[in-house]
Amino acid sequence: ADRTAGTVTLTFTTEDPKGSCGAVSDQLILTIRPNPTAGISISGTNPICSGATTTVLFTATPNTTITYTVTGVVGSSTINIGASGTATMTTAPLTTSTTYSLVSVAYNTEPGCINTFAAPAPSAKTVAPHPSCSTTTCSSTPGCRSVARVANSLRSACS
Repeated sequence: ADRTAGTVTLTFTTEDPKGSCGAVSDQLILTIRPNPTAGISISGTNPICSGATTTVLFTATPNTTITYTVTGVVGSSTINIGASGTATMTTAPLTTSTTYSLVSVAYNTEPGCINTFAAPAPSAKTVAPHPSCSTTTCSSTPGCRSVARVANSLRSACS
């Protein structure tokens, strides 16, 4: 049988064995799993303010594990996808543009079929923080001086 997913039942039968044993048969059920799939998106705010967090949504074939990388972080991380087919992760506070890239997805049980994504992963997502301006740091930052002046004026007017 030519299948991409599902089960195939193979029946083995002895028709005329030698000796005193009679004919017998047995079945073998072969399960064929499809390659697992995965996706990634930003389900929280994007872009965000510098130093803020957001939420990353992973979707995949249920009961799999996704391996992913994060720019600026050495190595890879994993997240388990349960029966719902989704999992979320809150990012660390971000101060620079950060890309979350899928590396692979694999079933949690045998056979552990694995689907590896080519680099750069087509489903990479970038969270781009906006620069933050506060009156204590902006007065010395050329691009933020006007923001600091407005904030100081408002503070004076409200005092």
